[in-house]
Amino acid sequence: MRRIVGAVATATLLVLGLQPSEAGAAMLIRVAEDAAGVTFVGSGSVNLTGLTKVDSDIGVSSIDPGNSQIVVGGAVDFYGYPSIPGQFGAIGGPVFATSSSGDAFGLTFPFIGLPAGYVSGADLAFSLFFSGQTLDSLTLVTGSYVWSWGSGADADSVTLQIGAPGATVPEPASVALLGAGLLGIAGLRRRRR
Repeated sequence: MRRIVGAVATATLLVLGLQPSEAGAAMLIRVAEDAAGVTFVGSGSVNLTGLTKVDSDIGVSSIDPGNSQIVVGGAVDFYGYPSIPGQFGAIGGPVFATSSSGDAFGLTFPFIGLPAGYVSGADLAFSLFFSGQTLDSLTLVTGSYVWSWGSGADADSVTLQIGAPGATVPEPASVALLGAGLLGIAGLRRRRR
């Protein structure tokens, strides 16, 4: 019986370990709705290797889902990048945040904006809050969107996760069901001996 339990535990850990994870992104921005409104929370770091500084500006905290833009206000240096995931909503024009905090940041095609004087690999953290809004009122489409640049060891990305995480992450109930199934199969094998 101990062998069966050990085998089930090992199989469950293997299944969990082999699942793709959104945490692999260098920058992750999670968007969630609650009774008070919609919050964007970003954290991570950016590798500047292979990016070229093209401009500097001061941004106003806002989103523009129809143009794939996210701005956390403050002074930023803009760097060019090649990839854009497409629209993450329908609104074509800025929706200004009720409040924001943390590091200045921006995604405005074809640029990524980082705090003025940003040092490659330094930690970033920020948030945007839209009071009284919902994912629907902001026309946000649930899913993952990835801005990427560079190649090989210099490849980097920002992932925007709106709403529930993608189906690639197993639910606890699915893992429990898998474990119960493996335990049942092991029990049948033992009974047949």
